[in-house]
Amino acid sequence: MGRTKLWSERLHVTLPAGAKTRIAAVLAEGEDTLDLVRAAIDKEVRRRERAQKRSVPQDDGRKLPAGGEGD
Repeated sequence: MGRTKLWSERLHVTLPAGAKTRIAAVLAEGEDTLDLVRAAIDKEVRRRERAQKRSVPQDDGRKLPAGGEGD
C-alpha cells in the first residue's frame, strides 16, 4: 500500500534571479524550500481573504476598506 498524498495540486513558478539563493539563506536546519514556499503562499492568501472580508462594497460596485475613502 502506498503513501497518502499530502499535496494534491501542482504549481509551476518562475522566480526572479536570486530568489532561490535568498530562500536557501533563510531556511531553518532541515527545512525544505517547498515548506517555506507553501507557508508563504498560505500566509498571503489568508491575509488577502481577511482583507476582502473587511472591505465594504460601494454603490458603484467598487470595494473600499472599511471606514476608508476613495482615491
